[in-house]
Parts: sequence; C-alpha cells; structure tokens
Amino acid sequence: MALTKATNRMISSAPVSVLDYGASPSNSAADNDTAFAAAIAALSSGGTLVIPNGNYQLSATLNVTSSMTVRGEGRNSTQLTFTGCSGIKSTNNNQHVRIEGLYIVGNNTASTYGIEAVNNPRGFIVRDCYVYKFGTAGTGAGIYLRYDITSDMWGALIETTIVEECGKGILLNRSNACTLMNCISRLNLGHSLQTNGCVALNIFGGLYENPLAGATSTQYNIYIESSQQFTINGVWVENAKSNNLTIVSSQSGLISGCLFDNIQG
Repeated sequence: MALTKATNRMISSAPVSVLDYGASPSNSAADNDTAFAAAIAALSSGGTLVIPNGNYQLSATLNVTSSMTVRGEGRNSTQLTFTGCSGIKSTNNNQHVRIEGLYIVGNNTASTYGIEAVNNPRGFIVRDCYVYKFGTAGTGAGIYLRYDITSDMWGALIETTIVEECGKGILLNRSNACTLMNCISRLNLGHSLQTNGCVALNIFGGLYENPLAGATSTQYNIYIESSQQFTINGVWVENAKSNNLTIVSSQSGLISGCLFDNIQG
C-alpha cells in the first residue's frame, strides 16, 4: 500500500509552512516569490505562516491578510532578504496581524519599508524582529505604521525589535494607542523614531541613537510632532546630529527616567 507524506496544508486550521509550497533558502527570488504568495493565499481567512530557519531571497513584497501570524524561528535564524521592494505589508483594514522572529533585510532601495501597516485598527504586533537597510536618504523606513482616510490605525505593539541603517527608523503617522517596548533604533539616515499626529503613544525602554554617516544636520533621535497624551519612560537616547529629542506642536506628554546624552552638532 502506498503511503502519502502528510504536510500541514492537509490538516484543517494547522499552521502553513512556506516549505510546503516550494519555498527554499536555495531558491531564486522569483521562485520564492511564487511560493510565499501561494502560502499566504492558503491563509486567506487567517492562521500562522511558518518560515523555518534559513535565508530566503525575495523580490516581491509579502502582503499579509487579516488574522495572520508570520512567524520565523527567531531573528538570528530566519532571514528574509528583499531586493528592490518593501518587506512585509499589512493593509485593507486588517486586524490581529503578528510578525515575529524574523530578520528582514532590504537593499537600500528608496521609499521602501521593512514592515508597513496601513489602516490596521487593532492588534498589529511586531515582536523579536531585526529590520535592516530599507529606504535611502530619509525616504522609507524600517517600520512604518500609518493611517489614511479610509480607516484607522491604532492599538499596535512593537516589542524587542531592532531597526538599523534605514532611511528613517520607526515612523508612526496618525497611529493611535501604540506602544513601543524595549526597541532599538540606531544608525539610520533620518530620525530614529518619528511620530506625527499620534494620540496615546507609549515608549517604554529601549535605545535610540547614532545617525548613519551621511545623515543631514536635522537628524533627531526622537521627533514628536502634532501628537498628544504621549509617555516616554526609561529610554536611552544619544548622539543625534542635532537634537536627541524634539517635540513640536504637541501636548500632554510625560517624560521620566530617561537618559539624553551627547549630540554631534
């Protein structure tokens, strides 16, 4: 009697591995683009996309769906290397999206983003990720959360995540009730953390420091604009080109237990 090897996609509600759809660290970017897209399509109603350890070459943005978890085996084990495009994007009023345990690498293409979320009204979480080399000359960012006129962007959590050598580090535009916890953003061309029009923003712990060589003289490590009801607690900020912390047209902020050390200008 012939035996059939069981895979996760044969089991209802089981996590989906990209390997079951033909992805491989030894594939070309084009082949992995096709495999990853097929694996994501299999989770159109939500579930967990598993990316085992290895370095996967990609040349197309991964557009995830609502209620999806994208999970690697840790930022020291699972790497996604994108060429000429953004990394992972969540749009269209998605909710409850999680991105965990990944090393996400770009190639400095302008106006690209390592992780981008647009109009995700609740439950967007990034945890234990490393985002590297997205965007150039301040255009693009490692992580970009934003709102447009069709819906809301609120309730996000970015935790224990590192952003390095991007256009901007972490960029929050009209994203409300967001929390950054124990993150590191450093060696970026633009601001390490920039917020615009945010309400109820919480920044707890972490490090924001050291512009990349070639950054303009107006590079700030934390730049808060047109925001309110924000809290910055236990953060280490140092070595900005101009100001370590700049607050513009904002109100109702609480800053406590922080270290602001040295500026280059």
